Amino acid sequence: MFGDLMGDLSRKQEEMKERLKTIKVTETIDGITLEANANRELQNVSIVDETIMEDKERLEDTIVVAFNRLNNKITETEVLESQKLMAELMPEGFEDLFN
Repeated sequence: MFGDLMGDLSRKQEEMKERLKTIKVTETIDGITLEANANRELQNVSIVDETIMEDKERLEDTIVVAFNRLNNKITETEVLESQKLMAELMPEGFEDLFN
């Protein structure tokens, strides 16, 4: 019983990792957009407002804030996906335990 559960858990963790790679998360502040997947892989940085390039300190601060907000969104996504994973592993009737 527990062997099956552990095997299922390992498979589900791998499935979740692959699923997180397909979920796109973005954050935009002051014309700077950061894009990542929910597996915490930064995929793109876009700067639309070129005037921000003239103020190095503002640019750096904006990137830091955008990255931290992006990271928070990714964490929220991981929690939701983990809850889905746990619900899938629960016996029938216990699915709502993690929602």
